[in-house]
Amino acid sequence: MVNRHALTQVGAGLLAFCSMVALCPAQWSQERLSVARADHVGTESNGQIYFAGGDTGSAVLTSSVEVYDLTSGTWSTMALSTPRFRLAAAACDGIVAFAGGRRQVWGEVTDIIDLYDESADTWSVTSLPQAASIFAGVGVGGRLIFNRGSRESGKGFLSVAQIHDLATQRWFTVDLQTGQSWTAAETDGRLAFLVDGGSPWAPSPPLVDIYDSSTGLWARTIMPRMRGRVTATVNDGRLYVSGGCSATRFIDVYDIANRTWETLLAPGGGRCGHVSMSVGPYVIFAGGYDYWFNPSSGADVLNTATGEWASMRISIHGQFAAEAVSPTHNVAVIAGGRTLGANGTYTDAVDIFRYAPSIGSNFCGPAVLNSSGRSATMSAFGTDVAADSFLTLMASNLPRNQPGFFLASRTQGFVPLAGGSQGNLCLGGNIARFGSKVLNSGTAGSFGTTPDLTSIPTSPPSSVVIGETWKFQAWFRDANPGATSNFTDGLSVTFR
Repeated sequence: MVNRHALTQVGAGLLAFCSMVALCPAQWSQERLSVARADHVGTESNGQIYFAGGDTGSAVLTSSVEVYDLTSGTWSTMALSTPRFRLAAAACDGIVAFAGGRRQVWGEVTDIIDLYDESADTWSVTSLPQAASIFAGVGVGGRLIFNRGSRESGKGFLSVAQIHDLATQRWFTVDLQTGQSWTAAETDGRLAFLVDGGSPWAPSPPLVDIYDSSTGLWARTIMPRMRGRVTATVNDGRLYVSGGCSATRFIDVYDIANRTWETLLAPGGGRCGHVSMSVGPYVIFAGGYDYWFNPSSGADVLNTATGEWASMRISIHGQFAAEAVSPTHNVAVIAGGRTLGANGTYTDAVDIFRYAPSIGSNFCGPAVLNSSGRSATMSAFGTDVAADSFLTLMASNLPRNQPGFFLASRTQGFVPLAGGSQGNLCLGGNIARFGSKVLNSGTAGSFGTTPDLTSIPTSPPSSVVIGETWKFQAWFRDANPGATSNFTDGLSVTFR
């Protein structure tokens, strides 16, 4: 087997710096693979992002495994035991697995699985119980789980989950009753979600099979609609399922605790053959193509804390890209892919999304207690890079179901009982009121927004520039006990 070798510095500037500091741009920065590829696979383990296998163009497959170290910002290369594409990957407890796929573009489906032990820095090769390609894997609870997939050409689909128990080193299968390719597999750390988009030709319904690693039990839910090429991601107790080229704008969302479905409508016309991933409060849908087969080089990002969408331009385009996420490093990475058509262009582009979970410093607190019995607080996440305009403000510990809005100023102040309220205004000078965006604290007792930093509503409007420090605060209605209002504490942010 081939071990890690030839550590290579790539893109030493911004990305290497951002890997080692907490506050980095939340939007996209770029790297490059050494080999352009599509139909490859990506996964993450212990701060290492792995991209393996794939088609490099002209039906030439690769065994290359490229590894990006999120701490050092460096790349290294390894190799699979054999070149292949349309494989699956999963990682658990320091074991990274690359399973199945095809060894030729029109060749046999293989049962080979390469296992990389990170702590020992060694490779081993074993076999899946059943050969598979165009499928998905996930690791949870000491097990590597692979979801359905394609058999040999003309032999249909697998209807099983193939599971490798790392403690016993044994394989077993679970009958899922229906089979499909282009499946998805995700986890929230305890549950594994095996998504089958269904087929009108089989026919088979669109299903999510759910494995509970704490009990060993299985459950099932039926999705609202069929999806021929499905992708899925988990964020804050919800499973987001998208894709399927007949329903590209609809995103079905499964509330894991309540076991209920709802539907979101994605902006920008929807996507098929794309990737989806989740990091922090963000759910990202990137690449793919629309209903008319026009490739997309953009990303739609849902901020689940505020319900806001952002559309971003990134370098990824077309289909068959691979993605990997590191929650502990607050990073999501997409690599490779190609445009549509028999002669589609293969790319070596790597797009990296980073965010800071905590930005700024609080002042003028604690705020005066409101009717919830708590002091309302300000916080921010995203990025403090002015040019990104991707700072999210949050007001928390508010009374429930009350309206409010944010304030901003370059100047700190202190006005007790301002405007007849029970709280303290902590700003002075030319104060911006985001009154055109009145929010509601809802049942969670919080609200948030991502303001346009190019048009802060002072008089006249201001644009945040590098080196400036801005102060933010939120005002909100209250009943304590009669009709009144109050303020959060303040938050000071210096922009880069």
